[in-house]
Amino acid sequence: MELNPLHFTVDYWRDRYDEVLKKIGKLDRLQLVTYDKHYLTAIGKDQIRNVKQHKAGLEPTMRLVLVLEKLADDLKMDKDIKNKYIKSQKLQAS
Repeated sequence: MELNPLHFTVDYWRDRYDEVLKKIGKLDRLQLVTYDKHYLTAIGKDQIRNVKQHKAGLEPTMRLVLVLEKLADDLKMDKDIKNKYIKSQKLQAS
């Protein structure tokens, strides 16, 4: 596998942030705490704000994107489980 040098630029991670945010919808800082306690701190809160505004550097942007991707995967898994349960119980989704 060849590494793409764009994977290491802040622009690459900002694009990934925009993509994962579309999957999640609204970003809730408290949801992130489950994955990284750093987001309980004032620095973490500031970094989230800076990433949202595309002003953060490479490391804070990458860190947030990786956490958001874990969150997005878990939210998708929760939705899939709910849909399977509804189907098995022959209920209507609400």
